[in-house]
Amino acid sequence: METKKILFLNGEFIEFNKAQISIHDYGFNFACGIYEVIRIYNDIPFQLYEHLKRFEESAKLIGLEISVDELKKVCMHLIKVNLQKNGTIYIQATFGNYNVRSHKLPEKIIPTLLVYTNDFSDYSKNYYVSGVRLKTVIDDRWENCHIKSIALLPNLISLNKSIADGYNECIMIDRDNRNVYEGATSNVFCVKDKELYTPPKSNKTLSGITRSVVIEVAKSLGISIKEVQFDEFFLKSSDEIFITSTTKEVMPANCIDDVKLLISNSDSIVKQIMKGFLQRVEDQTMSMHWKRSLFEL
Repeated sequence: METKKILFLNGEFIEFNKAQISIHDYGFNFACGIYEVIRIYNDIPFQLYEHLKRFEESAKLIGLEISVDELKKVCMHLIKVNLQKNGTIYIQATFGNYNVRSHKLPEKIIPTLLVYTNDFSDYSKNYYVSGVRLKTVIDDRWENCHIKSIALLPNLISLNKSIADGYNECIMIDRDNRNVYEGATSNVFCVKDKELYTPPKSNKTLSGITRSVVIEVAKSLGISIKEVQFDEFFLKSSDEIFITSTTKEVMPANCIDDVKLLISNSDSIVKQIMKGFLQRVEDQTMSMHWKRSLFEL
């Protein structure tokens, strides 16, 4: 007998096909909400506390109250009841439903809170061996990208135009000073003269959880890491480039626009970071990562 998947919606654990959200919900009408995605390896959510704290911080910035302790219990219960050995947890909170479409928020906000687990098909092995293609695009997003908002229309438009042009991800560049911020779905790192660079935390970049782990890994390996602002020219003249996210993990690039990049040998910075990140995942989740065979760990 097939197990019916369970999700959490507004205080209740219910079956997927019985979940209902109003057409008047602020998330549906105005894209007013925040979200989080967490990877599950071997029944264990990777960096769970860090993800939930970021979700809590985004909630505070838009005026919502979220309990990290309660969310943790919900996540662990859903992993157990859904037998979700590997996959993702998706969390979303909006300003809620008040049975009317109105720009004015009520005095008392009762958020819509949704949590569910998902199966996850990993990216192609070739992306990690041969690298992905990156395209620079003008950043036309809002000025609060540090809030993990569900309002991702500019990201989706830029990403899908880039995919149509034969690229895998786009990198957001400031229109005026050409500063590099982040990808549509990732953070960006580059290597120059054996030093690792990534744009600093700001209102134009999301503080990626995988980004933070990569910085920790780099420091543990004795690799110099600099969180500094750099521009498009610096990025394109670097020796190596890679992107990071919860689902992509650490993914090397083989070109950016018309500039080709070499996928270096096993001693390259990106390969060292990839190995170190996989080791962190294995240590925390007590499981063998499928990419282990790529690096002969």
